[in-house]
Amino acid sequence: MYAAEIEGKTYTFEASGSLWKDALVLMDRQTSSLWSQISGDALEGSAMGNTLELVPSEFMKFSAVLSQYPNAKFLKKEAKGDKGSYYKRYFADTARIGIFGHTIESEELGTKAQALGVRIGREAVALPLAEVKTAAASKVVFTDKVAVVFYDPATGDAFAYSTSADNARKGKLNVEINGDVKFNGKTVSPADFRAGQDGFEPMPVITTFWFAWKSFFPHTTVGRFWPNS
Repeated sequence: MYAAEIEGKTYTFEASGSLWKDALVLMDRQTSSLWSQISGDALEGSAMGNTLELVPSEFMKFSAVLSQYPNAKFLKKEAKGDKGSYYKRYFADTARIGIFGHTIESEELGTKAQALGVRIGREAVALPLAEVKTAAASKVVFTDKVAVVFYDPATGDAFAYSTSADNARKGKLNVEINGDVKFNGKTVSPADFRAGQDGFEPMPVITTFWFAWKSFFPHTTVGRFWPNS
């Protein structure tokens, strides 16, 4: 999710109908500039040189949303006849990469593998969802920040919190092999982070295909989850 405000002015965005690197391209109604859904960069138009600000959001199953917001509404597209939706067919076809056919020279993950993407600036890390079992956590190290990423497949909930590298070092932040997050000698739960763990702030998590993430961030590294048993 991106903030719609650029240099103090609120913009309105819509789908442009175009793709770049097999990913959606947005268009703002104020300047008709085109923006990448994945990187947030302006690709064309008078907004060139700007990048939209990523803001934290949570990706979860609708059942989990209902547990928190009982009156939430679900937007469902009409079925595409007997063949089902285009998205279902795309997910089912493991050989189909992107809309027009796409290849990347990478053996780190299966090309169409799904991953959680986290980044600070152009530093990017992908965490493979195939490693998640019941609940999982991962420690991700950037140049000047350290993040803890959580994923719960029971709810489909993915979220992350970051802190300065100095604070992580002082508190000996670590994710142990059983999935426990340790900070200042104590086990810290996802609920503790949501309640406002000192020195940590929420950061965005993107659910994506590996081939798409790799094409936008070619120098991305692959992180690992420690699943709870």
